Amino acid sequence: MIKMIIRKIRNYFFIKGNINIGSNTRILTKISNFGSEPYLIEIGSNCTITSGVKFITHDASVAVVLKYLNKDRIIENKKFEIMSRIKVHDNCMIGVNSIIMPGVSIGPNSIVGSGSIVTKDVPQGVVVAGNPAKIICSIDEFVDKVNSKMTLIPMESNPENRKQAILNILDRIDESNIN
Repeated sequence: MIKMIIRKIRNYFFIKGNINIGSNTRILTKISNFGSEPYLIEIGSNCTITSGVKFITHDASVAVVLKYLNKDRIIENKKFEIMSRIKVHDNCMIGVNSIIMPGVSIGPNSIVGSGSIVTKDVPQGVVVAGNPAKIICSIDEFVDKVNSKMTLIPMESNPENRKQAILNILDRIDESNIN
């Protein structure tokens, strides 16, 4: 309950800071992971952004290279950077410690696997993973793969009851795999 309240407060401040976040979206990462231009990020409804996910909306490497080449192109106190929006469409999940690079759009009903670096647009209805992220399978194929492993866990408000319910279910699964 407290986590839900904190999440709602955090989402409120994200929205106030010009991040467009849809309804029923869970943001489980630190505020600092939205970078220095959070207003360039849009996240749809029914999404989950897990811990450690980073959104990179700019790339200052151009400025570094120009300095190295002795072509520092600072004009009237302005410098060259690559800046682009990031859009996460509805019903997406971004796995732990993934990095979303500038200009990327993640299509509806897609999953980004943990630890992925997403450098290009992700089409609708796929699972991507890796560095750089590549299409692994469609959502339908993913559901077929994990269907036998999915477990219906009761929603318990009491953490100790939830823990016990999960352990009981997994013990039954382990026993059935042995026999």
